[in-house]
Amino acid sequence: ADLILGVDELLIAEIAPSKAPRHVVGHGLSPLFARAAQRRLAAPRKRDADAPVTVGFIGNLAQPAMDRERFARLVAERPDCLFRFIGPVQGGTPESHAWADTLAQRPNVELAGLLTGDALIAAAEDVDVWLLLYDYARDRNRGVNSHKLLEYFALGGEVVSSPIAAQAGAPGIFMAPREAPGEIGAKLDAAIAAVREGRDTGWRKRVELALANSY
Repeated sequence: ADLILGVDELLIAEIAPSKAPRHVVGHGLSPLFARAAQRRLAAPRKRDADAPVTVGFIGNLAQPAMDRERFARLVAERPDCLFRFIGPVQGGTPESHAWADTLAQRPNVELAGLLTGDALIAAAEDVDVWLLLYDYARDRNRGVNSHKLLEYFALGGEVVSSPIAAQAGAPGIFMAPREAPGEIGAKLDAAIAAVREGRDTGWRKRVELALANSY
């Protein structure tokens, strides 16, 4: 190779030594989410204190690294929260499709399906907590970096995540440690409590962080 590019230094470091120059080109925020971030900064959301907490996920429900077993437990153990999944069930295995079908039967779950553009942003408007949950053993990037977290930051809610090295220092993020993935439930509960109590965990700083990584 004449030039080596990667989204994180940790990934580039795994490539065999060579004389080719190496550069980190981090994940960027798309214009769609950048516009949503700018609107959120200009007009912060006023949440109805009596509304149930809405937990959101954006992405393919059949992606291999998704921790479906743990996700199902989080949903089942929090019947007073609404879980909104925005994205298709595309590819994957029969097991992942069966999981999505079972999930759809729960009274506190909404499967919005594949949405794009303004429809996606509209479905995300009232989400209080964003959730990224994966199985480290099945993640081909091994938790190094995630463009999904930039999108979540841009949308302004609380953010709960499995360990992602590049965003571990983001303001107010609720991130489970790699050595204790089971703590994701406690992190989610802490984020839900912050929403119900109306605490500011740094949403504006997270939005600004996302915008600082826009194209």
